[in-house]
Amino acid sequence: MTFKGAAKRKEDIDPMPYFDDIAPRYMARLMADFECTAEDAAAVFGNAGHESAGFEKLQEIKPVVPGSRGGWGWFQWTGPRRRQMEA
Repeated sequence: MTFKGAAKRKEDIDPMPYFDDIAPRYMARLMADFECTAEDAAAVFGNAGHESAGFEKLQEIKPVVPGSRGGWGWFQWTGPRRRQMEA
């Protein structure tokens, strides 16, 4: 969104430029490797993009569980999943 007289910033035009670059590439790989539909791949990477602020944040910003490390990665793995991924 821009206002009269405001300079156009890239964020105003495309708020998630990294997502727009990453998601289609990984969707194509997922569809080729697992023979899933475009809708399936979009669901997977749409969720990952939402969880990671457009693939720009790997660490959860405000963990829900006080004192925890929160989620990590594109899918914001927590607890045993996070520990297993880090191992």
